[in-house]
Amino acid sequence: RRVLFRSPPDPGQSIGPQPDIWLADSTADVTWAESVVPRDVVRFAPPVSVAWSPLVLAVTSGVAGQLPNRTASWSTLLAELPAGTRLVRPNPRTSASALLQTVALYQADTRGSLDVERQLIQATASPAEDSQPMLANACTKQPVNGTGPAYLVAEADVIDYNQGDIDDCGKPTPVVLNTPLTAYYPTDAPALDYPFVQLTWRDESPESARLRAIADFRTWLTSGGGRRDRKSTRLNSSHI
Repeated sequence: RRVLFRSPPDPGQSIGPQPDIWLADSTADVTWAESVVPRDVVRFAPPVSVAWSPLVLAVTSGVAGQLPNRTASWSTLLAELPAGTRLVRPNPRTSASALLQTVALYQADTRGSLDVERQLIQATASPAEDSQPMLANACTKQPVNGTGPAYLVAEADVIDYNQGDIDDCGKPTPVVLNTPLTAYYPTDAPALDYPFVQLTWRDESPESARLRAIADFRTWLTSGGGRRDRKSTRLNSSHI
């Protein structure tokens, strides 16, 4: 009946419907929300992952032609990037994928992590809140000859971009620009696990019918039917 996508629950939400379910991008979002939302306001049930999308390094054709390995460690991919290639990410304060990518970069390259972070900050002085608006902006500013920055995003975002499904880009994005993105897969990068979290709000005693509906929805999401429908959302996809 009430489902909240992406954003964490608002502890001050007293007007309007309070969601029964939160479908977050990452369990890291849930852990953070549990640490800041008072327990007497809302209780979080244990998260159940219902999908996944690996975090990738996405580059344009001019850069991809110079990278020999589609799958390698972060340190190897960074070393192989052509000189001058900018790393661009969304705001890690508002984007789970950007936060997890940043953590993975630090873990992969201790000595050069501060240099990478400095480059990321300089390349995105006003970072987008999430991957989709960042790529929407990118699609209107692709340089000629397929060269361009390297984006820290989820694989699902790359597929959306290549199929023209990024809002404000127009369709079909890669055909118009002739600059589809190629995903490279760091072996030491995490993935977005899209947890299903049931929420119980203060002074609320959900009726049995609603509890059954929540349980049925969770069962469907993790069943064969739910997995088939998720293919249209680019989740659980293969390398592109």
